[in-house]
Amino acid sequence: MIIVLISRLKRKLLLGLRLLLFLAILVILTGHFWKLLQSTHIYGKWFNEDQPNGNPMRVEQTESQRETGFIDNMVEVFKGYYKSK
Repeated sequence: MIIVLISRLKRKLLLGLRLLLFLAILVILTGHFWKLLQSTHIYGKWFNEDQPNGNPMRVEQTESQRETGFIDNMVEVFKGYYKSK
């Protein structure tokens, strides 16, 4: 009985150690692969953030955007009306 428990415990312990070793190797290889991809010029450009160039875009308010302000005001009026009921 004790021998069976010890052998099961040993098997579980070895499985856990193998899993831990596999995860450690996977983390190390993933880190190396990531650095390799960042060092290439093609993939490395994807990580650079776009810097603003100082020329902001001009945004004009359209007629439909002006109407939404009116609609929002009407919704607030109706909310107040129905809350007071």
